[in-house]
Amino acid sequence: MNGIVLRGFRVKRGGFAVGPIDLKVDDGERALIYGPNGSGKTTILLGIIGAVDSDGSVSVAGQEISHLPIHERGVSYVPAQPVLPGWIVVNEMLRMAGRRETAVDLLERFDLGWALNRPTNALSTGERKLVQILVALSSDTKALLLDEPFSNLSRNWASRLEELLRSEPRPTILTHHERIPKFDKYVRLPLAVQEDG
Repeated sequence: MNGIVLRGFRVKRGGFAVGPIDLKVDDGERALIYGPNGSGKTTILLGIIGAVDSDGSVSVAGQEISHLPIHERGVSYVPAQPVLPGWIVVNEMLRMAGRRETAVDLLERFDLGWALNRPTNALSTGERKLVQILVALSSDTKALLLDEPFSNLSRNWASRLEELLRSEPRPTILTHHERIPKFDKYVRLPLAVQEDG
């Protein structure tokens, strides 16, 4: 794998545009896009997955993906607010996600094994969000995009998630409203790309 590479990447959403961005996130690296609300953090992630218009180049694992439809890009995206059908039982969702055993193991590590036979609408916002993140972490995709992953989580879960993400072998891009220490790369909005934590 060769990580996520953005070259001359510019994303547009309505009358708003962000970029150009040049960024390389290698396998096992974590990049943080941070800035105030409305600065374009989510828009950048949506551009990478192909949900909004963009220019420039996006490569994942050495493959140019800009021309591919969303479902063929090989990227897991978790939005800031959990988006799960309320009727679906967590166990069924895990069956559809790919590596079910890994997802169940992750749920149990976060003391959420009890949620397996519950519909997602019976979970709190933080529980739904964590379930969605853990499903993404157990997927077979080549890269992870996590929009505000620590919001709506307890301090304990956020700390445990941050520790888990440090050992993630895929390239990972996260967003947050402020800088968090110990990331490999940073993109500050308004735009500035920085190496090292």
